[in-house]
Amino acid sequence: MMFLAPILLLAQTPVPLQEGTATFSQVQTATFSPDQVYDGILTTLNGWAIYDTAVAGTLEETAVWETAANLPPGRIDFELIQNHGTTHLLGRFRLSVTTDSRSSFADGLDNNGDVTANWTVLLDPTVTLPAGMTYSVLADGSILIAGTIALTGTYEIGYSLPCGGVTGIRLELLEHSSLPFNGPGLHIANGNLVLTELEVSYTPHSGLFLEALNLVGGQQATLRVSNATPGGLVAIAYSLAGNGPVNANVPGCGITTLLLSPPITALPTVRADATGCAELSGNVPAALSGRPLWLHSVDLSSCATSNGVAQIVG
Repeated sequence: MMFLAPILLLAQTPVPLQEGTATFSQVQTATFSPDQVYDGILTTLNGWAIYDTAVAGTLEETAVWETAANLPPGRIDFELIQNHGTTHLLGRFRLSVTTDSRSSFADGLDNNGDVTANWTVLLDPTVTLPAGMTYSVLADGSILIAGTIALTGTYEIGYSLPCGGVTGIRLELLEHSSLPFNGPGLHIANGNLVLTELEVSYTPHSGLFLEALNLVGGQQATLRVSNATPGGLVAIAYSLAGNGPVNANVPGCGITTLLLSPPITALPTVRADATGCAELSGNVPAALSGRPLWLHSVDLSSCATSNGVAQIVG
């Protein structure tokens, strides 16, 4: 995705986690726990691992954490630090968030914990891996690791947050036939992994901010605008011709400079929620695959304009 107007990047702040909860946690060799991934201890026998002596291997497992404070729309970055060694790294995993009440999930148990909530899978990641390692994003939003596997390493994963105020994070460890013993980890002897530390940070958006998620022909895309007037209407339009600029008459705002070239197509207006976040979802025509698309939005209450977005439809 390319942004067409200057964007002020606000300060990145750490996100404290609490109430680590898991479906299963390893007790062989050492006692591992989802609470240990935010204790600041980076030694080898610390963190969350999932080897199960009852099955002499590993199964798909899930861990969740509460965020200490609600996170409005912005960017969330994860550093998955894996220091145990001998390729105890994540092989396939999926990250999600919830806006549910903290009292409804994450009971702090290391085994058979409450990981049920209304989870939203995070999409369109930015991914940085140790040298030689590669990844693919599968249709279900999970990330599958391949390539030359490092002995230890850190995965840096970034996403855009949905509307609503995030209260919790979910990490699913998932099997795949390409992984040792189907994973979900990369340890060659049994498919295990050790997540030593999970460091999370948040960066808010500045000003009226427009973004396009999963802009793929034949699939459902989401256009999200944050920092709008709470409860107000937001207009979004697109062009297949270029990024303008052009002066256009926007109802209620008069002549407004848009980062779009004619012909311009206006989409249905959408109302922002109490946090000033608005989302518009719809199917992208398959015929648009491979074509450039330009987007711009206007807050119809303040008449502020957003950044422009230019993206090739996938």
